[in-house]
Parts: sequence; C-alpha cells; structure tokens
Amino acid sequence: MWLQLWNVLRLVRIADIVDIAFVALFIYALLTWFKRAASRRIVIGILLLGVVYAAARAFDLYMTAQLFQAAFAVLLIALVVVFQEDLRRIFERIATLGTLRNRMTPDPGTRHLDVLVEVVAELATERNGALIVLRGLDPLDRHIEGGVVIDGQLSKPLLESIFDPHSPGHDGAVIVENDRLRRFGVHLPLSHNQRELGQRGTRHSAALGLSERTDALVIIVSEERGAISVAQQGKLTELPSASQLQQSLDRFRRSTFPQPTRSMVERLVRENAPFKALSLVLACSAWLLIVYGSGTVQKKETLDIEYRNATPGLVIDENAPRQAVVTFSGLEHAFNLFDIRTLKVPIDLASLPDGVHTLAIDPKDVRVPANIMVEQVNPKSVTVQLRSSATVSLPVKVLTINRPPPGLQVAKISVTPESARVRIWKGQADTVNFAFTDPIDLSTLNETKTMRQSLMLPAEPSHVTVTVEIEPTSPPKP
Repeated sequence: MWLQLWNVLRLVRIADIVDIAFVALFIYALLTWFKRAASRRIVIGILLLGVVYAAARAFDLYMTAQLFQAAFAVLLIALVVVFQEDLRRIFERIATLGTLRNRMTPDPGTRHLDVLVEVVAELATERNGALIVLRGLDPLDRHIEGGVVIDGQLSKPLLESIFDPHSPGHDGAVIVENDRLRRFGVHLPLSHNQRELGQRGTRHSAALGLSERTDALVIIVSEERGAISVAQQGKLTELPSASQLQQSLDRFRRSTFPQPTRSMVERLVRENAPFKALSLVLACSAWLLIVYGSGTVQKKETLDIEYRNATPGLVIDENAPRQAVVTFSGLEHAFNLFDIRTLKVPIDLASLPDGVHTLAIDPKDVRVPANIMVEQVNPKSVTVQLRSSATVSLPVKVLTINRPPPGLQVAKISVTPESARVRIWKGQADTVNFAFTDPIDLSTLNETKTMRQSLMLPAEPSHVTVTVEIEPTSPPKP
C-alpha cells in the first residue's frame, strides 16, 4: 500500500497540485450553490440520470448509452435555461467582485441592528406593514425597481417616518447597506413559490422573490397579523419574538463581516469545513481516476542527435549518426500536454581531440518533464570522427536531378552569392573544388522559379538563392 502511495506521489507535479486546487474550488462552489439553490430536486434528477448513463456504459447497454449521448446537447441547453438565474448570479458576483468589496468594508457594528429590532418590534405591535432589505454580498440593482435614493444614516425616526401609514413610500421596501439607508419605496420581484408562501400576501411574496435571487436578508412585518418574518436563501421564517430577529440579524452580520479575531488561515480551514474537505476529497479522487487512472504508457520516438561543444577547428564526419530511437514512459495525459518530438538527444563533444571516439548516450541527458521518464535510447553509443578543419572559399555549384517536364528545358541557372567560405577537413583541401547545394528536382518545375537552397558542407552563408529559368523547348528544324 505504501509503495503504491509512493508511486502516486512521485508522479504528482506542482501543476497537478494547482489543477487539484482549482477543481476543488469549483466543486466547493457547486456544493455551496447546491445547498442554497431552490432547484436542487432538478439537480438530484440530473445526478440520477448520470448514474443511469454510467451504468449503461459499464454494462454495455449500447442503445441506452447512445440515447443519452444524443440527448446530451439538449440537456445542456435545458440546464442553462433552468439555472439561468443562478448562473447570472455567479457571473455577476465574479464580475463585480462583490465578495471582496464587502469583506473589505469596515464592520459597522451592531448599533444599527438594535435600531432595526426596536423599530420592527414597534411596527409589529402597531400592525404597520414594513419591508426592510439588508444587502448581503450580491448586488441588488438588477432585481429592484423604482424607489427614492436617500443614502442617510439609519435611525429610528427615519424608519418610523418612512413606514408611517400616511407616508407615500410606506408600501415599498427600504434598502439598508451596512448602517446606511440607501433607498426607500422600492419594488421587489415577486416569488411564485406557493408552497413557501402559503396564504401570505404581496409583501411576503416580494421578500421571498428577492431572497431567491440574492443573498440579502429581508424583514417583513405583516400588516394584518403584526407578525415578524424573515426571508433568506429562498426560505420564509416567521419569528415568535423580536429576540429571535436579533439572533437572525447577528448571524447575517457575522456572515457578511467575518470576525477579525480569527486569522485568515483559521477562517479558511474552519468555515464550511465539511464542504471544503469533501471538495478536496472529490478533486483528489477525480485526479486519481482521470489523470493517474489513465495508466502508464510507453512511446517510442525518433529524435535528432545534437552534437554540442565541439572543439573549435574540428568538424564532425558527415557519416556520424544523426538520429536515435528513444523509449519514453509516463502517464497518458503527460504525453497529451507535451510534444516529445521537440526533444533532442544531446551528445557533448567538449575537450575531445582530433580522431575517432565512441561515446555512450546517457538517457538522463534527454531533458523531459518530471512526469515522463526515458527508459532507453537506441543506439546506446555512437562513433564520431572529429577532424581538423580549414576554411576555404569555393565557388557554389547548383546540384540538379531529373529533367524538366516534357516540352520544357532549362535556359539558365544562376546562384547568389556565387562563392561561399566552406569549412572542410584539412585533408580534403586538394579534392574539394565546389560547395554543392542540396539537389533541386527539375521535374517539379513548370516555370522559372527562385528558391533558397542549403549548402551540403558547413559554410558561410549556409543558404544561397538559386534561380532556375525554364523555357519551352525549341521545335525541331525541318
């Protein structure tokens, strides 16, 4: 068991740790959303369909699996339609950085909460209807309509004047943000959840509607019964007393303004600890199944040999091996993330004198990512001949093969530059008279063409410009 665990840990890279962290964060966001979402029954149904599809694949139920695959695109569109409000809320939170902004806002304390409790208790006693919205982390502008901007310090006289039955704005809601009253006479979106609403009226429907769309807490005072209720996270709760309201407001304040007495690390570990632990376990399990579970594979690739650090004045025999077959092993996903064909097999020629040398190829010299291993290199050694070189100036000669297509002939071949400084072995000085280009296949030329050709020997410049002029053949004389 410990050996298996060590084999797994040995293949974990920093990139894998970051990958697991991002997936865990995504799963945590889904779990917290699932906890709050009103459509969780639909989610459970989707999960059950996923289990059925997995079982169909596992037991080779071909027709069932094909049916699920065909319906996948339709299901994806349906999910977007069903959860469009939740998705908009998530993206809106990210775009506005509402969480960060509110957490950086200083805690206004509890004085304004005491004012709210006192005013709500009096309104309930007098049976004056009221609707008070306490903003959380989500922005509200998209969900509310109308109202009058006031942006005043929250106080008992201000609230009593707004919810006076003779006040023109008493039927609307007030928006409270921290210890400020931002707006009054506001219209909220109505909820259609009759199961939660029961026989309650429009105020409760408006409060529930906003709580379904945002993380705000809404206080409702019933005009008919004088009852106090709160709407939060799509739930309506009737409170038996003002002290229960005080407790609800304290919990809401702690969630909006985390206590500074606890360090960031402590909050990171303790807040929603079960969900965070479950998210990490699921992310690690997904990594084991998808990444590590894909299995170790072997691949062979023919790579170029790169000779390095030759002693100045020495050249390598053109017959020296130029390629080697390398066998790699690693997880299948590692090969998908990295193109092994870009690698080279390095051979160090430093300090080697003139002569013939047999050099071993060390697999460790092939630089690969940490999650890929080099099993072997074939050949295991190469024989290289190094010779003293001399640089001479030689005329460039264009090498051609085959003939032009029927009816065409070569009129002229010109090259620029006409000579090059070529590095050759000293023993070749009397036998090498030209610097030849790579061969040009004349059978592929239908018209005059200018091209860039390499020189066969090491030279400066290493490329020349060749122009091959093609013309029609002359008709035979009668």
